[in-house]
Amino acid sequence: MLAVTAKQMPRLKSQRKANDVIKAEKMAVAFATERYIQPMGDRKNIDDINLEYRGAAFVSGYHEQSYPPPVAYEAGLHERFAVVMDMVLSRVGDGLFDTELFLRIMAAIIGAIKHDSLSIVIDSHNEVGSLSELTDWYDSRDRLDHEPPFEMYLRQGAQLVAMTETEFWAKIGGPDIYHDSYTLSVYTAEGSLGTLRNACEQVCHELGAPVSGFHVGAERKEPFVSWWCLPLKWLGFKVWTPFWGES
Repeated sequence: MLAVTAKQMPRLKSQRKANDVIKAEKMAVAFATERYIQPMGDRKNIDDINLEYRGAAFVSGYHEQSYPPPVAYEAGLHERFAVVMDMVLSRVGDGLFDTELFLRIMAAIIGAIKHDSLSIVIDSHNEVGSLSELTDWYDSRDRLDHEPPFEMYLRQGAQLVAMTETEFWAKIGGPDIYHDSYTLSVYTAEGSLGTLRNACEQVCHELGAPVSGFHVGAERKEPFVSWWCLPLKWLGFKVWTPFWGES
């Protein structure tokens, strides 16, 4: 057996800590996925839902109404993959956020991207550090009050390697493709689209959620700039404005 020198110990401890974080997160993903793979009728605090309207579409790139968050753009995460999720209906016809599909998609994304820590921003007042904690958050609330989290950040050490942002088109209608949807946009460095698409297609297949299409937009786009900031942009200032969320 090779001896470990004193010089190597800090690096070894750091690697063990990273491995422990990865192992714990994989267990949390598996745990959350197992809980949400059960039929809706068997789950606590979940109303009887008409899954006939469950469905999704995939998007690669940017359309006119989609912009990268400034924090993702500055980190070099220019590639956008989006899952456009339809609302499901309660038996009395109310449109509901599809918690089950969303959590399974989140689990697929977490499993597809190498990282050693994550944070999930639920809203402006609440943040959790794992998918299991997010699942607990939903379990503690009435089904009608479920909403997707604002953002999720995946990091490898101090480096941001992926970010997700929810687009709340269901609140305002929205353009074609995104109309009346909750859209989960994933921002990564180049080269992740195929892996993310395959992982999310597998989830949709397992849950019986038809994928209505795969749409392709512009490969790269700068963050949103409010009209009143345009003169500053022309002068060379970075005046990007978050289009959704808090980033």
